[in-house]
Amino acid sequence: INLPLKMADWMSSLSSSSSSKTLSQLYIPGSDNACSHNLDESDEVGIDLSTHLRSIASFPLGKETLGRWMKHQHVNVETQLLLGVRYLHIKLASRDGDLFALNGLYCGDLKNHLHAVHRFLVEHKKEIVILHFTDFASFSSKDFTVFDRLMDKQFGDLLLTKDDTEVNNPLTDLPINAVWKAKRQVIVSVDSNYSSNACFAWVKSVWKISPRYESISKTCKEFEKTLQRREEMEKELIVFDGTVSLCLMTVLERPFGRYEKEYGRPTTRHLEEWIKKNVSSTSPFVLSAHFVDEGSFCQSIFNLNFY
Repeated sequence: INLPLKMADWMSSLSSSSSSKTLSQLYIPGSDNACSHNLDESDEVGIDLSTHLRSIASFPLGKETLGRWMKHQHVNVETQLLLGVRYLHIKLASRDGDLFALNGLYCGDLKNHLHAVHRFLVEHKKEIVILHFTDFASFSSKDFTVFDRLMDKQFGDLLLTKDDTEVNNPLTDLPINAVWKAKRQVIVSVDSNYSSNACFAWVKSVWKISPRYESISKTCKEFEKTLQRREEMEKELIVFDGTVSLCLMTVLERPFGRYEKEYGRPTTRHLEEWIKKNVSSTSPFVLSAHFVDEGSFCQSIFNLNFY
């Protein structure tokens, strides 16, 4: 198998037969809570946390504890893209009229993260990035307008819009080479909390499956079951969160523990090993993980496109 050495340009290296497929017919590395590398422990607690978890912040070193457990990526967004990630999941929140990435704590101004994506795309003309925004916490109608304008200002002609195509879902209905022909590089998917008529937003164009297990092995078993049920699912891009979900007691019992070491990286390693052992029995998917810089995680997913 001849594999490209540069993961930063793996889409541009696709064969003609592969580029005639849709994105849903490829194996794609994804990043869950992609902006959480930038958690700000000096800032206030995010509004996405439950009341119980928010209460931790009132204790001495409480925010530092949350930071250790809510940081789900180590490298920044641009580096994730250079590693081969092509699906970025970002939670959003509005605060005082400004838009932020969020994951338990605020993760920086959304504009800065989008600028990093744009910078990558300018240098890699045939790479396509799926931006999946969720939550839209505390958004008002004005905030949605601000979001729409920000996306248009940041990406402009790189955005694939509904004016470009008549398909219902570009992730499942539009060949990659058609996206190239239109010279578009960004497809935006939003969840049902999104409230706007912007022509670039594809509501519910992603089927995001998020297991609620603390066990790495249970998460991986759920991954296997999901792939076996693929034919029963709606025609959407299937994104599986290869992550673990922790309860409050886990954090309280290990206040000086670190999610990255105890759960995050072990889960990503486990998933990579599973992929290598089961290459012949899987159908295409996006595997969205924490700490995507772990090992050869992105390369292992991309390799599946050659089997």
